[in-house]
Amino acid sequence: MLWKLLGIYFVILLAIPYTVAPLLTGVDSVLASVVLVYAFTGLVLMVGSRLWVERRYRRLWKQDHPISTSGLRVEITIEKNGKTGTPASLTGVVTAKLKGIDGKTYLAVRLDNPVRLDSQNGQEKTTASELAVTIRVWGLAPIDELIQSKRLASPVQILKPLIRLNPDNSVLDLSNAVYFSSGMIKRL
Repeated sequence: MLWKLLGIYFVILLAIPYTVAPLLTGVDSVLASVVLVYAFTGLVLMVGSRLWVERRYRRLWKQDHPISTSGLRVEITIEKNGKTGTPASLTGVVTAKLKGIDGKTYLAVRLDNPVRLDSQNGQEKTTASELAVTIRVWGLAPIDELIQSKRLASPVQILKPLIRLNPDNSVLDLSNAVYFSSGMIKRL
């Protein structure tokens, strides 16, 4: 449609001067400058408005069709902060993108190998096959955008869900998860 409009525009742009010029031979310079201003202004307005509309609809499409993070292989490095018996590095697969009730975006990660975790007080040990991670630093992009890069490792908070994470339910109730540790996440 844009190309048809541009074609009609150029035909009219060329037709007006050539049909009016023989009639107005005394005002050639004034007519030429008016037509030149008309041509460039119309072209800028037509192309500029079209690009603005395309950018707006592209942004709306991206909001409705986010990049899927499901199936991405990630490596989670746990910071050693007094917890014993925890491996320093875990690998897993992102199974879902969840929205926490605190407004943050979380990723559900199914670990390749279940891991034994110490509780906050160090008395209880539990086994986890899933973790929920979110960004640790405010002001960064959402975590699902950060892990798209294979080179960067992003600082995260790691939560251990108390119930199995359901990929069909996109809301993470934080009363069903406990803070485990902080660390870094990187796409493999």
